[in-house]
Amino acid sequence: MEVTSTAGSSYNVSTDELALLAIKNRITSDPNNLLLNNWTQATPFCSWYGVTCGTRHTTRVTSLRLLSAGLSGTIAKEIGNLTFLYFLEFGNNSFQGDVPEEIGLLRRLRHLSLQYNNLTGTIPQSFGSLGRLQLLDLSDNDLVGTIPFPIFNISSLRVIDFSDNQLEGTLPMDICGNLPRLQGLSTSRNQLGGELPSLNKCTQAIYLSLSRNQFTGSIPKEFGNFSVLQGLYLAGNNLTGSIPEEIGNAPVLQVLSLRQNSLVGTIPPSLGNVSNLEMIDLGVNNFQGSIPIELGHLPNLQQLYLSFDNLSGEIPMSIFNISTLQILALTGNSLSGSLPTDMAVRLPNLQGVFLGSNQLTGPIPSSFSNGSVLSVIDLGYNLFNGNIPMSLGNLLQLQTLILEGNQLTNDKTELEFLTALTNCPSLNTIQIGYNRLDGVLPRSFMSSGNLSASLGKFHASGSGLKGVIPTEIGNLTNLYWLSLAENNLTGEFPDTIGNLRNLRRFRAYDNGIQGGIPSGQEIGSVAALRELYLGWNNFSGDIPTSIGGLQELVNLSLSMNKLDGSIPEKFGDLISLEYLDLSHNNISGIIPMSMEKLSHLVYLNLSFNELSGEIPNGGPFQNFTAASFIGNNALCGASRFNVMACKTIESRKPRRNRVLKYVLPSCALLVLTIGLLTWILIRFGKKESRIQIESGIVLRQRISYVEILQATEDFAAANLLGSGSFGKVYKGMFLDGAVAAIKVFNLDVQDAIKSFDRECEAMRNIRHRNLVKQRLGIMIDVASALEYLHHGYSSPMVHCDLKPSNILFDENMVAHLGDFGIAKLLGGEERKDEIMEIIDAKLVTMMTEEELDANSKFFRLVMTMALECTEDLPENRIDMINVLVRLKKIQPQFH
Repeated sequence: MEVTSTAGSSYNVSTDELALLAIKNRITSDPNNLLLNNWTQATPFCSWYGVTCGTRHTTRVTSLRLLSAGLSGTIAKEIGNLTFLYFLEFGNNSFQGDVPEEIGLLRRLRHLSLQYNNLTGTIPQSFGSLGRLQLLDLSDNDLVGTIPFPIFNISSLRVIDFSDNQLEGTLPMDICGNLPRLQGLSTSRNQLGGELPSLNKCTQAIYLSLSRNQFTGSIPKEFGNFSVLQGLYLAGNNLTGSIPEEIGNAPVLQVLSLRQNSLVGTIPPSLGNVSNLEMIDLGVNNFQGSIPIELGHLPNLQQLYLSFDNLSGEIPMSIFNISTLQILALTGNSLSGSLPTDMAVRLPNLQGVFLGSNQLTGPIPSSFSNGSVLSVIDLGYNLFNGNIPMSLGNLLQLQTLILEGNQLTNDKTELEFLTALTNCPSLNTIQIGYNRLDGVLPRSFMSSGNLSASLGKFHASGSGLKGVIPTEIGNLTNLYWLSLAENNLTGEFPDTIGNLRNLRRFRAYDNGIQGGIPSGQEIGSVAALRELYLGWNNFSGDIPTSIGGLQELVNLSLSMNKLDGSIPEKFGDLISLEYLDLSHNNISGIIPMSMEKLSHLVYLNLSFNELSGEIPNGGPFQNFTAASFIGNNALCGASRFNVMACKTIESRKPRRNRVLKYVLPSCALLVLTIGLLTWILIRFGKKESRIQIESGIVLRQRISYVEILQATEDFAAANLLGSGSFGKVYKGMFLDGAVAAIKVFNLDVQDAIKSFDRECEAMRNIRHRNLVKQRLGIMIDVASALEYLHHGYSSPMVHCDLKPSNILFDENMVAHLGDFGIAKLLGGEERKDEIMEIIDAKLVTMMTEEELDANSKFFRLVMTMALECTEDLPENRIDMINVLVRLKKIQPQFH
């Protein structure tokens, strides 16, 4: 019996307890309160949840098991202080962060399991020091980097699992050279590469799983010598060569998975000797030849996957003698022959039969009805003929039925087998397209409560359907895929299609459907719709505006119909649209400019309609060519579209140009004269008629064009005060000493007259002392004017062009705010408290350097406020009311 000193025991107890408390402190989520309420110092730590102490060293933690505890957080590095630990299990939680390097200090550790977490970073190199380790499981995390090779020198290791990470690099070629006891190795679903390790010394391995990596090389023939090997998983690599015959010598092999490599040759008949085989997966390789008859001698075989292997010949009848068979997957080969009529009787445990894309012939066995557990039947794209058995309706477990692409027929008016399928309560997928059914869709098929709750995909394109689409189709409310294209359907489109709220793909092109596309909300309510193909029908009327509400729509085709009206403006809301075909209709009107917003649109066909007006030139239209618009003779636009140029004001008739040449200058002179009269009358009439001015009655004085020329010295450059987008402003000195700002508009610029009208409107209505004359400081003048525009005027106004050149001074240096050319009057719908202050930062640069030196305090106060006016976010800016208040407080200190 080991004796421990009191002092030593106290130290050891506190060390382990503190380590456990540190682990607890790094837990951020403990939904079951397993640690929160249990790991407390009120109870001995050896009795805490998941903690076990030793029988000899009773105060040392030897096992820490927190499997599936729902914990989140990081693993504390103090875990390395639990030096007596031999069992550590943190699997199936939500730990994140790096794997602590300190775990490598736990030299007694035999079991380390951190699987099914969110751990990141690399595998610590220190793990190579865990000399007694028997199990190492780091699977299902997000680990990166390479696997430290020293781990493969731990001779005691029996199980290594690094699967489902993002590891890269290689494995040691002699991987089992120092692992004589290795029973299980899994590195599946990583990014490992290089030559496949020899594995010839892994003779004690029960399973070897290196699937879904990038290994090269061939399959070692030594596998035939592995007397205990039960599972060999090498799928999803880049292996070449053939399957060695020796593999048939593995006596207890149960699973052989070599899927998705580049293997060649034939399937070795020797596999028939491995009587314990339960699963063979050799699909997606480059094998040749036929299926070995010997595979039918495997009494325990449950799953046989030989899809996409270039196999030919008939399916050996011996395969249908494997009564244990559950999955038969032979899709994508060149197999021929017919299926035995009693197939399902001979295979009573069959759950899924995948025989699509072969060359199988004959009728569909009616014995399928005996498959009590059959859930998937895929016979698509073969040469099966005859009627679809009514007895398929007896398959209560049936979920998927794929019969498309055959030569199946129907000798009834209606497709009665569909009604029989309503007895299958779990049926999710029916694919019967591209056959020769030539019948009517039965209403009863769509009225069944069973199918309305389960059916998600119905594909019947190219199957000779006729008659109308039943209105009962609206009962199939779980449909996400409906394909009725390339048939002979007639009648009108049912409004009940709007009930299919889960529908994502709808194809009914190439039929004879007529009438209008349901308007209102019938189509617009199918909000999940991603594909809508209704081309090559006889639809007429307008395109429903409600289609514009389908924001998930990616592909839309309404071509080859008789649609008229215009393209809805709401098409600009189809933000996910990539494909749009409206060609060969009678659509008129313009192409909405809103369609420039369709940033994902890559295919557009509006050809052969009656569209007119300008072709948009922005957004996706920059990438389209003339082919998208051909056959619309009234369109105009850019030359690359091979249409006529759009008419502009400059392209009017020559005679009209000559008239404008003389009339417009005269009109401009008239407008300028009126503006100047107003200004002069205000200036000279104020002293004598102050009451009249304030009441809005202004006397007008006539000023001739000659006087304007004299006042501006023939619009000399020396008198130019500034220029803008609509014209120039000159200083004018009249004979009586009056000084005026004279604005000359550039009439070649569009909206110049409108700009002058806006300015006249603004100046006509506003009444404030700082917008005419008042002896105040410059900034107070400007701030007062802006405060009035924003908050004091009946209709709030934003100047929109505030800058030094638009602030004019009279002989008394009183500032006047002018140039309202682009001012914006805010209507009643825009609240005054939502006006954003618009300030030009150049206003704060008007003082000279000398003035700044002399008035540093003044400058500091004003600059502080100026910076508040020019905050990046409008909501952080000071408004004009407060600007004016603060300026008026500053002014007396410096006057």
